[in-house]
Amino acid sequence: MEKLDSYMKEVMRVSPSFLTSFVRYVEKGFALSTGHHIPAGVMIEASAASIYKDNEFYQSPESFDGFRSLSRPTKRALNFGYGRHACPGRFFAANEIKMVLARMLLQYDVKMPDGKTDM
Repeated sequence: MEKLDSYMKEVMRVSPSFLTSFVRYVEKGFALSTGHHIPAGVMIEASAASIYKDNEFYQSPESFDGFRSLSRPTKRALNFGYGRHACPGRFFAANEIKMVLARMLLQYDVKMPDGKTDM
């Protein structure tokens, strides 16, 4: 199951369902380390898609590596949010994806078209 978890995380990294990871309401204004001021009363959001394509966070981010999370565990997977604001249904969703995949593998005869053996 660890390999399947790693593969699922990589699929979500390469093809995120949302371009942003989280949206937060700023109750109290603050300044960033760059000097930019974020005023109170605005909504801010983080770009998960940008993080997923950044060399600083992922080695060879342009390539698909289904075992990336297996060999290099990371806390940068933001598809379900993070920390205390993480999606409460994230484990249910992951298990549901695994059940659908298992059903497909067990009940369907999956083949490449026209006898192909390579994508």
